Amino acid sequence: MPPQNVPVNVDHTLLAFSNRWRLDGDYIRCVHCMRPCLASCAALPFEHREGCPNASAGDQHPWYELAVLLTKLPEHLPPKKHRHTLVYALGFDGVVCSHCDYKQPTVRG
Repeated sequence: MPPQNVPVNVDHTLLAFSNRWRLDGDYIRCVHCMRPCLASCAALPFEHREGCPNASAGDQHPWYELAVLLTKLPEHLPPKKHRHTLVYALGFDGVVCSHCDYKQPTVRG
């Protein structure tokens, strides 16, 4: 399930992108003609093979298109909630969680 603050439109746009392009290591390939484009050549216009149905789509810079799509993802993921695992810590009078910054000092009564 996607995080609550990500617009569903991002999912649809990425799905539409994946119907035209495949990420293959440091290449993006057209799914129809399989012609590759290296990431280091992203600024060059993409040239589909002759007769490729994607050639008329006007997709000349798939790396930049992907980069723009990824900017629509949330900047920060919400922290995972977990049950604190409390352990005694040297130099602290109390216990701390071994997974986060939670501290519980010893209560003296």
